[in-house]
Amino acid sequence: MKKGVIVIGNSIRPERAKEECSGAFVVGVDKGAWFCYQNGIPMDVALGDFDSLSPEQKEVVLAYARRKETLNPVKDDTDTAHALAYFQGYDRILLLGGIQGKRIEHFLANLDLLCLDSRIEMLDDYSLIKLFEPGEYEIRKDRYMFFSFFPMEESVVSLRGFAYPLETTALPRFDPLGISNQLLGEAGSLVVEKGSVLMVASVKD
Repeated sequence: MKKGVIVIGNSIRPERAKEECSGAFVVGVDKGAWFCYQNGIPMDVALGDFDSLSPEQKEVVLAYARRKETLNPVKDDTDTAHALAYFQGYDRILLLGGIQGKRIEHFLANLDLLCLDSRIEMLDDYSLIKLFEPGEYEIRKDRYMFFSFFPMEESVVSLRGFAYPLETTALPRFDPLGISNQLLGEAGSLVVEKGSVLMVASVKD
């Protein structure tokens, strides 16, 4: 499985980021590129308009990366959307560190990218966000306590091995019925018979 990582923020512990970036093709976007430099994470590409960095930081980041692509700040897409062009043919794309932050519009833009491409997952120290299209999937507990499932369109869903199971249940778009569920053991299953479902897995408060 070919894995790519786009580092877009710093709301993730450096050790976890290094773990996720190991063996992957890594693109550091704007402030995420600075995070890679600060924490010694090898970076295949530094990309962005770098408007969140000082001129000195930008110079250091561009020298650190194996390749660099500087974008015009006046453009029709986000830096993260532009970075996706590097991952044609990849099976899994992680967006690291972009869930928390002061710029909620950037989080929503990244969530929109995720909803358009089920290869993308968003990850930080507290949450994992992933889209599931029709199919049957194993959901593992790992480090997470709560699992919420949001239908992104009219969907038919089964949840097995959860505290609040569902069986071939029709859910309208954005129905909150699947919020804050918990696994009974180490793993359960999600079956999406129709539609698409956004999962948010969260650690204990």
